[in-house]
Amino acid sequence: MASHDNKIRSLYPQISRLRELSGSPFLSLGILHRGSITHTAHFGQVDIDKLRPPDDNTIYHVASLTKAVAAAAVASLVDDGVLEWDLPVRHYLPEFEHRQDDLGREWSEACETLGTYVVGDNIATPHAIDDNMKPVRVKHLNMTDDTGFAGGYAARTTVKDLLILYQSLLLTLAHESRYEGRPTNDTPFKNVKRIFSPHIGVGKATMDDVAYCLGLYLTRLPNSLSALSVNSLLLGPNQMPRIGMNSTGLEVYHHAGNVPGYFSSAFLIPSTMTAVVVLTNALSFVDPTDLVGQLLISQIVDEQPPPDLYKLCHLARSACMASCRALNLQLEKYKTGKPPDLPLDAYEGQYCNSAGTFIIAIAQSGQGLKMTMQGMPLTWYHLIPYNGNTFYWPANRNAEIEQSMWPIPSPSYHKIVFGGNNTHEIDRLTWKHDPTASPEVFRKRQIMGKVLAGKL
Repeated sequence: MASHDNKIRSLYPQISRLRELSGSPFLSLGILHRGSITHTAHFGQVDIDKLRPPDDNTIYHVASLTKAVAAAAVASLVDDGVLEWDLPVRHYLPEFEHRQDDLGREWSEACETLGTYVVGDNIATPHAIDDNMKPVRVKHLNMTDDTGFAGGYAARTTVKDLLILYQSLLLTLAHESRYEGRPTNDTPFKNVKRIFSPHIGVGKATMDDVAYCLGLYLTRLPNSLSALSVNSLLLGPNQMPRIGMNSTGLEVYHHAGNVPGYFSSAFLIPSTMTAVVVLTNALSFVDPTDLVGQLLISQIVDEQPPPDLYKLCHLARSACMASCRALNLQLEKYKTGKPPDLPLDAYEGQYCNSAGTFIIAIAQSGQGLKMTMQGMPLTWYHLIPYNGNTFYWPANRNAEIEQSMWPIPSPSYHKIVFGGNNTHEIDRLTWKHDPTASPEVFRKRQIMGKVLAGKL
């Protein structure tokens, strides 16, 4: 075990350098190996103003790492006979009955609505890295069910507690694999084999090589483990390191979490009861938790470390800055200068999605419009006339990150298209807020001057 610990400590200089290149104020990591927590380490500062290092009890948001917890909760409810895997979600939540998208028709995936609120001052404050590579504090959103952000930011936890969670999941998986699915009384989890089983193919890879399970990706080495990282989105999968050249067939389960102010990554190897967790408190140009995690995994399985990790950090920053410049050039290229079809006050109102769960408020502001989300003054956009009933806002990464926004370099994301059933009235807006999905229509809903959010 001492040899294992020394091997991890030998990586400290590289880990410190990767944190510095990302600009993140701090980075924490933890390792579970052979079923025991063997190592935790912390680099940098919890807060740029307080100069205090993080520790095992520092709390931060882990975003999509919560998905495995939600899946585990559903698996236990299935075992208790409360839920069934194959029934659509509308069977349990009738309010989804009227939805015509995939979620309303057939999904039975658990909703990621675990909002954990912890008191105390050992909390990793969220930061973002500006265009000059300086960390800046970003404001906390109102993360409640009412605003809809509790599910997006999901749980808050510590590196030590995450390791305990993965330890329990891996112990349950080993027991169920050995005893043909029979539950164990040693952990609270049940049906864990279902969570770790492949369910959805990914891209052009076969299900044997890469697949999505329930809240976890499964990748067999040799391969890249960056599929869910923003690094892969920025630079493309071909730029991502491949690890495990001498570990053919080794199964690695992994997931990434990212929200404004936080990056996180987790990697699990059931065959050796191994888990690696890496967390930071900054939205940066590069996700250092992905790179550090793969560096640690390579060391643990006695593989060569991924090459050119420092170079990837520089390339990611260059790609991010270039995409922002290209976005503004493209937006300006197709801007016609045609004024709005109607007076600005005709666009005012509150617009609701089809499920009645998300409100966009539009108000006149100078020569344009102000768009606010969920009644939250922090999250707003100043819309400028673009082409008739289409408005837009220019890309400004520094301004967006300071407002706890995630910069999205897509022209369609930056445009709001208003419409109506006649030429004199606006009754809807269309926004492609997810570049990978179809545009969503939000309809103006006003009854006696108030929007009946959540009941329409």
